[in-house]
Amino acid sequence: MATLITTPEELATVVGEAVRKVLAEHLRKRDEQEGYSLSEAARKLGISVRTLQRRIKAGDVEVFRPQHGGSPRVRLPDARNEAAETLRAVRKSRLG
Repeated sequence: MATLITTPEELATVVGEAVRKVLAEHLRKRDEQEGYSLSEAARKLGISVRTLQRRIKAGDVEVFRPQHGGSPRVRLPDARNEAAETLRAVRKSRLG
């Protein structure tokens, strides 16, 4: 059952929440398509940029150059799963 909006403040709240949800989904899709900078990807994965560079060199993380040129981008299709896998690989490499 829908709630009746009776004040401008309630309308602003509902619209604000809807806009935030749409924007978050848009940014998630954009990030999946365009990838992340090395520093963005390292931050999302909770590792240093240097560690990320080592993981890229080892072939553990996919990196590409955008067609329009620019800096290398890291593709993290599902950031949570990819982050977990990458962190496991990093921990494993540190242990031996």
